[in-house]
Amino acid sequence: MKTISTFPLIEIFARGAHGYVPVGIVNVEQALSMPDHPKLKFSHPHGDAADTGVYIDRDQLREVVTKSQVNDVEI
Repeated sequence: MKTISTFPLIEIFARGAHGYVPVGIVNVEQALSMPDHPKLKFSHPHGDAADTGVYIDRDQLREVVTKSQVNDVEI
């Protein structure tokens, strides 16, 4: 069974000397397949990181997605 996530695209940020810098936009599947790196953070899929300033790591993203599986739509 394939599903389409109801999550929007998320933004990737890298921690630098002066805070977080946006480096790209990906879907959840792509974000979860990225290597685990301590300087990479992701916008929270339930909000706009530019507005909320909420950044999560890959493990936190996986947990949010797993808890929200009931929101996926079968294709």
